[in-house]
Amino acid sequence: MIEDTRPLLLQTADPVVYRGFLELTAHVNRAFCAVQGIEYAMHIGVLRGHHPWQATFNRIPLLKARLDAGFRGWLLYLDADAYVADLAFDLHGFLSSRAHRSILGVLGHNKALSDINAGVVFFNFAHPDTGFILTEWHRLFMAEVTEEMLANSPEGWSFTPNDQDLLQRVLAENLVRLWPGIGIEERSLMNAVDARFIRQILRRDAPSLAERMARARADIARIFAGEGKGPPAAGAGAPDPAS
Repeated sequence: MIEDTRPLLLQTADPVVYRGFLELTAHVNRAFCAVQGIEYAMHIGVLRGHHPWQATFNRIPLLKARLDAGFRGWLLYLDADAYVADLAFDLHGFLSSRAHRSILGVLGHNKALSDINAGVVFFNFAHPDTGFILTEWHRLFMAEVTEEMLANSPEGWSFTPNDQDLLQRVLAENLVRLWPGIGIEERSLMNAVDARFIRQILRRDAPSLAERMARARADIARIFAGEGKGPPAAGAGAPDPAS
């Protein structure tokens, strides 16, 4: 089997609440992928669960499916509310300089090395630790998030363990083994509303989903204007092996 090593940007959302946000950010993210010569893929739906918010877990089976399919490149995972702010960013140089890392992310508020924000994370499938991280993350998800729990939780605000909890547990419980491969990036670069490379409009950044989308829409329009072109036409993402 020929290993697939071309970088990939992946997004996912439910078909009801966050689909519109994903379709908005996909415009600029697809444009970035075209400029960089990398793949783009999206999945719309709920892979395991019964309610729209449970699409937050999609990233776990989607990433595991890529691993099982033999993907061995960098996978840039972005939540539906995250998007590229700099189409000319030197992605290939950036990733090449971090080839010794298994994952790249930004720390949350407690600043522990395992406190990775799961909304914007880059996974290096060529690194030996990445397969372990994704396999353990998937194992915990299947073992600890039951069908009964999913069926009885129409709202996800207080649901535990969530996808980020589970990822942080994998990192924390195996930190001695994994810490050399964990790459921590500055919030000024990615995973923030004003980041230079990857921006994300979180609930704390605007009081409603509509206002978050409006803020992202205006910013994306400025990004395209800076490139001297309008947003590209919408279209389906590349098929995903877990779809």
